[in-house]
Parts: sequence; C-alpha cells; structure tokens
Amino acid sequence: MNNQVSRIESIAITILYRYYKNCKIDFSTIYPFDLIISNQESDFRFAVSVRRTTYAETESYFLAMEDIMSYNNIKGKYRIPYAIMFVNEAKESAKIGIVIDWYNSTPIINQKVSLKEITEKSWGKIYNQILCLDKTIRSLPNVSWKVIKRITVKNNQIVLGEIMYLRDFSPNYKMSSPTVRSEQEKWNIFLNGIPQDEYPNDQLDDLILKKIKEMYPQTNGFNSALLLFNVELRDLKKKYGNYYLHSFNILVEPKWDEYFSQSSPNPFFMQKLNKQIRIPLDMYVVPTVQNMNVLPQDYIESVDLQHWYDDYFTYSKAKESIHSLTDMIDIIQ
Repeated sequence: MNNQVSRIESIAITILYRYYKNCKIDFSTIYPFDLIISNQESDFRFAVSVRRTTYAETESYFLAMEDIMSYNNIKGKYRIPYAIMFVNEAKESAKIGIVIDWYNSTPIINQKVSLKEITEKSWGKIYNQILCLDKTIRSLPNVSWKVIKRITVKNNQIVLGEIMYLRDFSPNYKMSSPTVRSEQEKWNIFLNGIPQDEYPNDQLDDLILKKIKEMYPQTNGFNSALLLFNVELRDLKKKYGNYYLHSFNILVEPKWDEYFSQSSPNPFFMQKLNKQIRIPLDMYVVPTVQNMNVLPQDYIESVDLQHWYDDYFTYSKAKESIHSLTDMIDIIQ
C-alpha cells in the first residue's frame, strides 16, 4: 500500500482482504477502475471503484453512471466484471453493487445498481454473483458445490412450474457412481449425462416428493443435477429469474391423537416432543399460470408417535443441508 491511498480505499481494501481470503489487490490506472482484485489460485479478476456512501446521492454519481454507460473503450484483459463499493467511513463498513458484465465483448451495464452490505454472511453470495459475470467457465468455491433437486409440478397435464432446492454434499449425501464403468456406460453418460439413480437421495427428499405427489399425482420424480461451476449457477439465475417465486412449507409433527388416546399420557414425553419441523421450499411458477389457488400451500406430515423421536432428529439434521437458490445468488423477479 502506498502513501497516496485514501482512507476510503484503505477501508475498502481491509474489508476485501477480511472476507476474500485468497485475493490479491492492485491499484488500477485504467478508468473507471480503482482496484483490481485477483484470485491467487486462478486468473479470475474483477474491478472495483471505491466511493463514499454519500456519493450515490449526489449529481456526480449520476454523471459518472452516464459516463460509464457511454464508455466502451475498455481493452482486452480489462474486460472483467466491474463493481462499485460505497464506504461508510464512520462505521468502517461498505456496500457493493455490480455495474458491468461482459457479453461477447460488449459491456452489459446495470443502470440501477443494487447494493449489498459486505459481511461474513453475505460475502459468499456476493462472490458468486460476481463470479457468474465472468465470461470464463470457473469452478464455484467448494462451499458452494451443491446437488440440484428439481420436481416438475403438473396439474391436469399442465405444467405449473418447478420446485427446486439445493442440498449440501456430506459423507452421507454423496454420489453413488460405480467404481468401474463399461465403455458403453461411459458413452451413455457422455451423451445423456449422469444417470438419475446415481444422485443422492435421503428421507427428506422422499418426504418432499411424497407430499408433492399427494397434491399433484401426475408429478414425476426428481430431475437432479450438479452445481459445480459458475455457468451452471448463471443458467439457474437466468432460467428462474423469468418465473414467479412462490414459497411454501412442509410441516412435520407427531400424531398427537395417538398420544392423547393413551390411557395415561406421559406429560414429560409431551414436553420433550412437542415440536414441529418447518421445511421451507420454493416453487418457480411459469408465467402462464393465472390461478394461484392451484399452487402448493403448507403441507403437514404427521409421524407415528413411536417413530417421532428418530424422525425428528433425522429431519432436523437434513434440514440444515437444504438451501434455496436465493441463498446462493440474487434473482431478479
């Protein structure tokens, strides 16, 4: 860091180093960039301009945005994702918003920048957002590797949309591919992708599919896939950004009628097991659906009392590994 670094640049650099552990930060001489942030383990880079929080409220901000929108003279290696950071000097905090994406060497400019506070919790989502703007196919951070679980929902042969959620990998939730494949099997995978029966599936997945098929009997099984690369996350954002987002829950609880039918109910048992598990899910509804009454509502799954103790901990543990797409990246609805 040189002696010419301003206080807001110093704060911005400190924040970026704090949350982006394996980055390298250089100052830029190329307009309109202030900083070039590089990943030390790859050639991925993005650019940042640093401004005070009050800057976005001034006429200078709008003039600068007009200037950027008319600016298409960024050359070669500097055709990289570009964001703007607004630094709050008093709080030593910052918000960031994406300004420029590149598509076929043409800048795609967000005329209205959506700002997000940079924190330990939000950084992963911010980084995924920036990584998806890069024109190169890149691996997502390992923590963002997921299994995509999709169910196409049909009502009277009409497709209403897709229920889609993401699952974390774990020692108990992993691919089950055979150790040896024939040449024909390898060729089939090359042509058709990984067989569906090789994707992980557990008691929670079975419950979700069961409840959906109870309401929509024409619905088939899962269409699973892997989420490993930025292009896959970008494709999900592009696809589901055109859908209407409808959220609902599956509520898992014990069969209390069994408890109260006992001749001598145990109050200690009720106190310990009087709990309900809420499993939040998202359905991406196709734009042609007009009747919202046909969409999923909250469903209740009642578990036999004798199985409740084991099922409670099974579902509670599995619930920790389930994520919505909006946990990974912002989707414009």
